[in-house]
Amino acid sequence: MISRLDGWYTENGPNTDIVLYSRCDIARNISGFLFPNKISLCDSVDVVSLVFSFFCSLGDSAYFKKLKLRAIDPLSIKLLEEKGILLPDMPEKIEKAVLVHENGSLYIGLNLEDHVNITSFAAGMDPEEVYARASFMEVKMREKIKFAEDRDLGFLTSNLMEIGTGVKFSVLCSLPGVLYSNCLGSVLELTKQSNLNVAGYYSPNSKNSIGALFLISSAVSAGDNEDIQTADFIAGVNTIIEIEREKRKNFLDENTLKVEDMLRRAIAIAQSAKLMDFKEAADIVFKIKFGLNMGLITGITNEECNSMIFKSQMGHLAFLLLNSHMGLADRNLSDFSIEEYRARTIQELCSKVRIIM
Repeated sequence: MISRLDGWYTENGPNTDIVLYSRCDIARNISGFLFPNKISLCDSVDVVSLVFSFFCSLGDSAYFKKLKLRAIDPLSIKLLEEKGILLPDMPEKIEKAVLVHENGSLYIGLNLEDHVNITSFAAGMDPEEVYARASFMEVKMREKIKFAEDRDLGFLTSNLMEIGTGVKFSVLCSLPGVLYSNCLGSVLELTKQSNLNVAGYYSPNSKNSIGALFLISSAVSAGDNEDIQTADFIAGVNTIIEIEREKRKNFLDENTLKVEDMLRRAIAIAQSAKLMDFKEAADIVFKIKFGLNMGLITGITNEECNSMIFKSQMGHLAFLLLNSHMGLADRNLSDFSIEEYRARTIQELCSKVRIIM
């Protein structure tokens, strides 16, 4: 398995009332090899061997698991998809691999989109921390591995939007105030001016967006250096955070009875449902999170709500189901048992939730 527990998403972090997690991706390609979408099988094997050898030389190599995708089980693949490490339309018929830090906060993908894709996660609004973590690994690698770059363009990547620094930031945000107040259009216009992209959050292999969750990411990596890009991203997201806090307060002031009804329904379902799909689980948890942040609910924390975006997805639940001693563990793994286990997980999370309106 890729890891027993990803501890980072249960931690406290800045602005966790709105930002679930921060992520930094650094894309690099190794000089002398074609991009992964054009590379030969033989050369792709050499890329993986080269990077694996580099990690074996590190003093802390024991903290990283080296996984060749063709050799790992389907459940581990599912977990990597749910974390956004493995994406659709990756090159086929070549050697691909992932290195995983033991706490799940750092991943290095090999021959996925680029030869090397370094991904770092942290709870809450902390782009500086995730960049520092990913950049530290990139600098170490650059001491031993020659990355493809152009003096004028910067680092060369398979995605034209990432040429330059090769750095991309993203944050997953809960924006119920923006969504319920019907002002998403004005926020989208603002993000374009700030060089940001905004997209609804979709669970893997699903066409349904989840609640009021939005993924905000930097649009391009060209032009300024990493420090300026980091500062600009933080400034843009902080503006959205300020708007969200204002809008959710206004929405509550103007719709008190509607909010109370929404929260009572969400709590009732959370504490009594026997079956629950992922979309319903996420919608309920983040309605409760909205009530928590408006001072209307007790018995739960933002960190507990935020971690459920991972804990209630199918791959994570299946892993827990197969490795637990609960009554469900001795049954065949199926959508039915997953939905039953998800409902039980939500029920446990929300067992102490109380409304105080």
